[in-house]
Amino acid sequence: MHTLFTKGTRPAALELKWVASVDTPLTCNCLLAAPLSPCSAPGSLSPQNSVTPEGSAVRDSELCFFAASYELTSSSGLAAVPNVSEVRDVVESGDPRHVGDCALYQCLAAGEKVVAGGTLVEVQRCTSALPGVFDLVSVPLGFFGIEAPVSSADAPPCVMMACTDGSVRVLDPFKLSPLMDPLHGLHPEMLTSCTPLHCPTPHLLCSAHTGAVFLYSLAERVVTQELEGHEYDAWCTAMLPTGGWCSDAPLASREKSRHGAGDDANSEAEAGLMLTSDRRTSVLLASGGDDGYCKLYDMRTNTSRAVSRTRFDAGVVSITSVLNTLDGLATAHTTPYLLVGSYDESISLMDVRAMRRPVAQRGRLGGGVWRTSRCLLPLWDSGVPAPDTVRAVAGGDEGDVNLSLLLASAKAHCPRSELKRPRATQMIANGWVNTANVLVLPLMQGGAALLPYDVQASAEEVFGNGSVPLTYFYAEGAEGNSEAMPSATAFPKLTDNTLVYDAAVLRPLDWTDSSGASTAEDKSAAVLATVSFYEKRIDVWTVTVGPPRVGSHASNPRESQEGGTTSSARLC
Repeated sequence: MHTLFTKGTRPAALELKWVASVDTPLTCNCLLAAPLSPCSAPGSLSPQNSVTPEGSAVRDSELCFFAASYELTSSSGLAAVPNVSEVRDVVESGDPRHVGDCALYQCLAAGEKVVAGGTLVEVQRCTSALPGVFDLVSVPLGFFGIEAPVSSADAPPCVMMACTDGSVRVLDPFKLSPLMDPLHGLHPEMLTSCTPLHCPTPHLLCSAHTGAVFLYSLAERVVTQELEGHEYDAWCTAMLPTGGWCSDAPLASREKSRHGAGDDANSEAEAGLMLTSDRRTSVLLASGGDDGYCKLYDMRTNTSRAVSRTRFDAGVVSITSVLNTLDGLATAHTTPYLLVGSYDESISLMDVRAMRRPVAQRGRLGGGVWRTSRCLLPLWDSGVPAPDTVRAVAGGDEGDVNLSLLLASAKAHCPRSELKRPRATQMIANGWVNTANVLVLPLMQGGAALLPYDVQASAEEVFGNGSVPLTYFYAEGAEGNSEAMPSATAFPKLTDNTLVYDAAVLRPLDWTDSSGASTAEDKSAAVLATVSFYEKRIDVWTVTVGPPRVGSHASNPRESQEGGTTSSARLC
């Protein structure tokens, strides 16, 4: 159980339950919520063996997600891998290589209220004619110039994969069939991330196993710019639209003026922010790598050199942009903030205007923070009317095209009902988070955890304080007895093989009415999935709202008392 703090209400507790699991054929590392689809198409594959713990419950009959894999396979074992002749990730005979697949899974429930044994996780479709897949991203169809079969406002996003043979592949979200020819030759080795952006034409910002970071033009089908990159593996990339808050001066010149000038210089520089002249495509790029650096690149300067470098105690493995959606999607706008996850078991809030140190940081989380973009709550108020198209959000043809691109990757399904407000039953986004939410953190060897954050809180409270325990998803051996795990037998246990790389929110927890008060009729279980790489297992969970809590909070045994929130500045 975890305590969620909301403005104007008493603290409410979150209750976590493990409801199902399914084995994967390969070591699986990527999960992504799938858009709602029509009835399952004929020809679906037979369900894999799944396990349902006693007393579990999932309400909806259609909760789907993608799972992608990569596995290191020697040439001697290739006969067991289907369609290997179609896989281009090939090296000289006898050398190892990666193979992969991408599958569409569905959670099935026996009726409105699931009884014990009533939850199954089934494979609906699977494509195995793939190299290894290292990253899975939701991208609007129009970004690739693909004509949508329905109106652009209703078109589901496609699935883009960064692959171990240095290629990028784009799949239909329902059929898992290619929507275009693979983009080959982006890099001679494994791609580790792929971020779409306009600069000003459609490009892909990619990172590679070698440490390379580069921009690839979709129109020209070539790498157009090599960025500074990293000394060792580059793990992640992100883009942050700057129209509306960034100074006209390039970031490099402002950073240079700050060094050696103290905090007063920082405050003075940040006070003079204004609208940029190139608002439509103005964007900052970010990358993180095994060398411990989070690097920023300003597209108005020479991108072959980073304009800012922040050093962490271990490799930087996740970077996510923060958008402000407090007044709904129609008025969404960018902020100067990034969430950064590291191998050093910390998550940090960074202000790109002053990158010398984090605004706030919470450490000792129990494992490397592999993702910082999975949110438990809706990314915007589903009761606020949304515009017909995301282009209207960012100002139409004269607006910020990169902000439009980020927002277009988010899809919500909010059916009207007898409830006082529409309930968001699905929300897909992986390139950004909003200013306050609850993160679902994959913590690698530490399993996964729920962590609330609020970038508008004081620095000490951005990630909660030390007295607020995290909610951990996996039991720590037979003695696991934290608040999140009242019974060790009811949760999967951490083992030497546990390595949770990803999580997907299949349905968010949308439990407050328009006035911010919790009502029993609006409460519904969030449904999540996590994946453990070496254990080849996907677990499905529910999160519900429990009764409000009063008084102190017991310490979570898995969180060190020496951990908690540290900071070096306050949010304005």
